[in-house]
Amino acid sequence: MAESRSTPSIGFSTVKAAPSCDTVYGVQSEDTCFGIAQTFKLTTEFFDSINPNINCAAIFVGGKMAKANIKLAMFLYMVVVVSFLLTIKIAESRSTPSMAKAAPSCDTVFGVRSGDTCFGIVQTFKLTTEFFDSINPNLNCTAMFAAGLTGGRPTPHCNEVLSVESGDTCFAITQAFNMTTAFFDAINPNLNCRKLFVGEWLCIAGTVN
Repeated sequence: MAESRSTPSIGFSTVKAAPSCDTVYGVQSEDTCFGIAQTFKLTTEFFDSINPNINCAAIFVGGKMAKANIKLAMFLYMVVVVSFLLTIKIAESRSTPSMAKAAPSCDTVFGVRSGDTCFGIVQTFKLTTEFFDSINPNLNCTAMFAAGLTGGRPTPHCNEVLSVESGDTCFAITQAFNMTTAFFDAINPNLNCRKLFVGEWLCIAGTVN
């Protein structure tokens, strides 16, 4: 049977907690509704909804208050933690090197040599300027450099390439793509990590003979 008690006129008799209340809390000296809500990680709105008869201006020692189910409180806490971790993960992903912007179906790469120009390469391989630009979206034709593609095809079995952007380093790229330094060096045998050029193509996926 529900416990009843006589109370001062400013209090209340038997508390009618929410029908789904699983746990009650006995008011202690100097307790306040706000303090109790904070202790059990409840919002003010939710606390009020499960304690419809509470007069927070005149709570008394020994009064019974409904407390949220502990499982629900833990669930809400985990939601906050997961949201925080996702925010950190998104921030980290934005700080990693950009993904390769080369054409998805690029089968062959060419090593720039001294004196080469975009126009000359287009003519040699009988390409249109538009097509050449579309498969080399990051190439700066006004600032081509020798060995622009790491001295030619990085490896006979390179499956995916990455265009170097400002601020990239070999170490950051290996971390971003979960590669060991040894493997990265093996698929980029001609690369000089001390002199990376913006627009330079690197191999980031392949096999080593």
